[in-house]
Amino acid sequence: MLKHLFYREWLLLLRSPAQLFQPLLFFVVIVSLFPLAISPDPRILMQIGPGIIWMGILFALILSFSPLFAEDYQDGSLEQLVINCYPLSALVLVKVLVHSLMLGLPLMLLLPLMAFAYDLSTQAIVSLIMSLALALPSLCLVGALGASVVLALRNGTLLLALILLPLYVPILIFASAAVVHAQANQSAAAELALLGALLVLFLVLIPPATSYCLRTAVES
Repeated sequence: MLKHLFYREWLLLLRSPAQLFQPLLFFVVIVSLFPLAISPDPRILMQIGPGIIWMGILFALILSFSPLFAEDYQDGSLEQLVINCYPLSALVLVKVLVHSLMLGLPLMLLLPLMAFAYDLSTQAIVSLIMSLALALPSLCLVGALGASVVLALRNGTLLLALILLPLYVPILIFASAAVVHAQANQSAAAELALLGALLVLFLVLIPPATSYCLRTAVES
């Protein structure tokens, strides 16, 4: 069943390429415009680069979460899963996995190009990619929770952003700090370990909470 669900989610995303390309385009535009708006000085760009790149990732991801459960909710698929007592936690994990893969792989290809614009070192770029690999599933789990909270609301995109941004603060701090330390030739192991710990915590807590929100939205 999980295999079929994974295949279905993969096809749904491939049939809606705008859900993939719009966040990526937004990320590229935001990160590319900051050097033009602030300063071309490499010393300044190196200092602000990690934070700007990670803010671009966060805002791009927020744009992609609104339709995460919307189609299943509108076409009745989610209601059928609830009626048939299907474990919604499995649905949440599959959606998060597919979403992480579909957005994470292109982002990892784009990150070195964006990082060179801020004159980041090779070590900092490696740390950036490693922090993204650890942080992206956490970001998508939190995004799934937020999407389930606003699922039954009309025009809930703004509310979704207001819910997600405070929850993203710890991830943003640790991920940016990992890149800053790598840029200064220091170890980023502590920050990466904290990102891994957050991922484990979110994997335990968020799927049941998201399942509860989805069930409540269907039954309301």
